[in-house]
Amino acid sequence: TELAAEDIRRGRFGKLGAETQSVCIPTCVDYGKFSCERSDAPDDFLREGPIVAYVGSLNPSYEYRVSLRLAKLILDRSPNARFLALTSQVAEMGVLVDELGIPDDRRLIASVGHGEIHRWLPWIDFGLMLLVSPNDAKRASMPTKLGEFFAAGVTPISYGGNSEVAEWVNRAGGGLALDD
Repeated sequence: TELAAEDIRRGRFGKLGAETQSVCIPTCVDYGKFSCERSDAPDDFLREGPIVAYVGSLNPSYEYRVSLRLAKLILDRSPNARFLALTSQVAEMGVLVDELGIPDDRRLIASVGHGEIHRWLPWIDFGLMLLVSPNDAKRASMPTKLGEFFAAGVTPISYGGNSEVAEWVNRAGGGLALDD
């Protein structure tokens, strides 16, 4: 992110030589692959919605437990809403959604390779992107997932990470950047 590039320019991680340059390489998305265009639904589950989705791994960078609680609140308030989890950790995700009481008929947990994600994203209405609170690593993180969500017309529900994530969500006018 530009935040991290500025940290480097100011010498936060060590002194730079006078001729040293730093350039922020922005997050990028293949717009030839990721788009709002829907092909055949990869699964019939996606044909009814709205679809609230968690896309990615269960790792410490994401507030996945908070994300799942938010998904459950949405499902509780919207009887037509459904939950989709695209993760390689299918069994672990299953345990977590069981604990929350998300009914089997309102959820789909699938392992989908990155080469197939572009077929699934246009069917998602809301994508959960709740990142851990800012720290040095997250200050420099601009998830490619955010760009893929934008390209595919997914409304991101964002929290944490860094101020640039919230700024891009707000600038796009097509998402929610939560304060807490």
